Amino acid sequence: MPLQLVFTWDGVVSDTVEMQRKAWLQLAEEENFKWPEIERPFLFECTPERAITEILYWTRDFAYARKLGWRLAEIYTELFEAIAEPKPGIKHWLTNVSQYGIPRAVVSNMSRQSVHNSLDKLGLSQMFDSLVVAEDDMDTCASQLLSASLKLGRRPKQCVTFTSSPQMVTAAHNCTMKAIGVIGMYKHYDLKHADMTCASLNELSIINLRRLFAAENQFMDLRKERV
Repeated sequence: MPLQLVFTWDGVVSDTVEMQRKAWLQLAEEENFKWPEIERPFLFECTPERAITEILYWTRDFAYARKLGWRLAEIYTELFEAIAEPKPGIKHWLTNVSQYGIPRAVVSNMSRQSVHNSLDKLGLSQMFDSLVVAEDDMDTCASQLLSASLKLGRRPKQCVTFTSSPQMVTAAHNCTMKAIGVIGMYKHYDLKHADMTCASLNELSIINLRRLFAAENQFMDLRKERV
């Protein structure tokens, strides 16, 4: 069975929640906005425009929210370039699956330029075939995943999503995709509805991917996947 892999950025490619928080706090200070006393995790998982208009309620003006979103991306990129590093196991796993010619996409709420710069810094610039980024205007988890599937040229049911977010696991299933939950920001219990969970991508092998489709007799022929 032809296969494609989609990776969400935060908690899978790199741990960036603390950097996101710092970027948001700096933006709030620059614009004199109030930061909520209780943070909602979804704040760090949705697009900046949606967070600004529907969670933080800083404005209902989408054009202004878009402007704030671009400023947030600038702050985030500056912080990222200073301290970010890849998650353990991600580089090895991407190298491994690339040997079989399996298409790979990454989903991020950052701008395209920010993603390119970040991948360069992490040493992963050649590891992804497609990007789904802020400019794609995908405002839900499901639309981001479907966009990744479309860009890779495969049906959603042929896709495995790697994510640390329970909401993205649900979105993957709603799109008929398989989902592997990476424990970190959320515990194993929060990700229990994933098809598989792992603490690190170092724990995975190609056989794990094959077994995800075993119940449906959709076995992957690795010989056909090789380039």
